[in-house]
Amino acid sequence: MYRIIILLILLIPNLLSSQINNEDFGSWTRTDFSYGINKKISLNGRFELRTINNSSEIKQLFSELSTKIKFNSFLRGAFAYRTKNVNREYGNELQNRFHADFTFRYKTGDLTFIFRNRTQYNFIQSDINQFYERTRIKTAYKVNKKIKAFLYNELFFHLNNLSGPLYDKNRLGIGLEYKINRSLFLGLKYLRIKELNTYNPQIMNVIGLGITHKLN
Repeated sequence: MYRIIILLILLIPNLLSSQINNEDFGSWTRTDFSYGINKKISLNGRFELRTINNSSEIKQLFSELSTKIKFNSFLRGAFAYRTKNVNREYGNELQNRFHADFTFRYKTGDLTFIFRNRTQYNFIQSDINQFYERTRIKTAYKVNKKIKAFLYNELFFHLNNLSGPLYDKNRLGIGLEYKINRSLFLGLKYLRIKELNTYNPQIMNVIGLGITHKLN
C-alpha cells in the first residue's frame, strides 16, 4: 500500500512538467453519489472536472446520471446519460453521451478480477458522432478493512471511425480507495492515456481525486 502511495507522489513532479514528447498532465476531480433503491438496483450521480495543459486549463466539466443493476454475485449492468461542457479549439461546446455497461466480477479471497465492456455513443454538435466499444480488465486487492488497491487496462475501439484506426486509444490506471466510514470513500489514481495507431500520438498523464457518498 505505502509503496503505491510513494510511487504516485514521486510521479507528480515529473508529470507537472510533461510537455516533452507530446505528453501532457491534467487532473480529474470528481464527486459521486449513490442511492440504493433495493439490494439490486441503485441510482447514481457524478460531477467531474477535467484539466489539461499541465492542469492550467479546463478541458471538460460534466454531470452524469446512471442506474446500476446487480443481477447476481458475478454479473452487473449499468445505463448512463452524461451531459458535458467541452473546451474545443473555437470555444466551449455542449455534448451528450449515453453508455451501457456489462460487468463480470470474480472474487477469490482479497483479490477481485473485473471485466467490463462499455458501449458508448457521443453526440457532438460540430463533428461526427462517436461510437465506441471499450473493454477494461481490472484487478483489485483488499489491503485491509479500509484500503483497496487496483490496477486496470482499458482498450478503446472507435467503431464508426471509417478513415482512421479501429483501436485508437489505451488507458492504463493504478490507484487506491480509502473507506472513511460506511457511506464515505476517497479515491486516488494515476492514469496514462495514449493515442494509438496514428502519426504523432498524444499521451495524457492524469492524477485523479474523487469522493463517493453512499446516501443510504
